[in-house]
Amino acid sequence: MWNRKDLKANAREAFKANYWPCVLIPFIPVAVGMLLGLLMTVKMFSNVNELVDAAQSATDGDYLSYYFIIFGSMSSMISISSLLSIFVLNPLSVGIARFFLVNSYTPAEVGEVTDGFKGGKYLKSVGTLFLMGLAISAGLFLFYIPGFILMYSYRLVPFILADDPDVSSFDALKRSRQLMKGNKWKSFVLDLSFIGWLILSVFTFGLLSIFWTLPYIYATEAELYRAIIEINTPSAPNAYNGQPDYYGGQPYQNVSPMQNAYQHPVNEQPVQDQYQQPVNEQPVQDQYRQPVNEQPVQDQYRQPVTEQPVQNDYQQPVNEQPMQNEYVQPDPVADAAGSTQDPSDTNASYTDTTDTDNNGEA
Repeated sequence: MWNRKDLKANAREAFKANYWPCVLIPFIPVAVGMLLGLLMTVKMFSNVNELVDAAQSATDGDYLSYYFIIFGSMSSMISISSLLSIFVLNPLSVGIARFFLVNSYTPAEVGEVTDGFKGGKYLKSVGTLFLMGLAISAGLFLFYIPGFILMYSYRLVPFILADDPDVSSFDALKRSRQLMKGNKWKSFVLDLSFIGWLILSVFTFGLLSIFWTLPYIYATEAELYRAIIEINTPSAPNAYNGQPDYYGGQPYQNVSPMQNAYQHPVNEQPVQDQYQQPVNEQPVQDQYRQPVNEQPVQDQYRQPVTEQPVQNDYQQPVNEQPMQNEYVQPDPVADAAGSTQDPSDTNASYTDTTDTDNNGEA
């Protein structure tokens, strides 16, 4: 839940960080009002001769001409002020809201104030704020208290229009009513906290209002909008989407991202995807792949490494003597005689055992 102290502290910090543009922007509608007053004064003096003639006619009993001239002069001044308010001050208020909304994140440029006059946003700003003013005026005219409540219900409309370029007029009004539920009284108390500054501005002939009070109030309004957005829409992105990646319909340029539910918190590391490999960790080993830094797996059907070849059962063993024929009996006489016999003569070295068996004696 937002509190007045934090809002005003954040507003002062943002205001001081971009002081002179923040002073200039709120002075623009003041200058327009001064220009309007000057035009009314000129209009009144231009009709002074007609008013004198009307007064003379009234003394002669012709009151109808006198009232027509007075009514015509007043109607013309009201018409000029109304048209100027609808077609100039309404989109200008949207531009001022955008300037201070951007300035609540980073020092904003003066050109932000023209946002309400760009493209299709101009007619939307004119129409939406005209409907808002019509509803508030009707409430004040019929029943003062309902008009006062409507004034606070539609308080955030300029900021919604500045923040979301795609919102319709009726959706902007509806969204403002929803956002201000439960916040009207606290907003009223917030406004009362500036009474001291407004009184001091009177004693300084409006100089304090220009150089401190008005920028301070506008900056606090922007902080109020941000705080209410974060509280009332925790599960939905606002129009800043803030990094969608759009701010007022345009890509972010030198604008810090707005914090919302779908955005990474400022100055924090990006959230790791559960299906993504964790940061600063070793690659996950595939269970079917050979483990890292391990010896190759020996195939059970292949010859083991660093072992002697397997001897064939039907092959003569390595480094062994030739196998003696089990059917040939060695001749001891020939062995004793040594090398006197021819090695190739096998009959001289061996005695046939078949003869021994037949004769019974050697």
